[in-house]
Amino acid sequence: MWPLVATIACLTLALSEGISRDYPKILNGTNGTSGFLPGGYTCLPHSQPWQAALLIRGRLLCGGVLVHPKWVLTAAHCRKDGYTVHLGKHALGRV
Repeated sequence: MWPLVATIACLTLALSEGISRDYPKILNGTNGTSGFLPGGYTCLPHSQPWQAALLIRGRLLCGGVLVHPKWVLTAAHCRKDGYTVHLGKHALGRV
């Protein structure tokens, strides 16, 4: 049984295409040039009222989602004092 499993594993590795080195490098979830997510699209203004932006001194710290009228769910490393939460903003440059 072991030789069969090893043979199948080797054939799978040999025949797989792997990761193309020609694929554009992804930086911080973006393609590094446009600032947008690859394959993403611009949503209609104010169509995402549950989307939260956590800002400190006017700078974006993290994102989150409104899960209750008084609660925003975000990543643990985003928990800081002194931030302002903006909900449903379409363009953060106008905050």
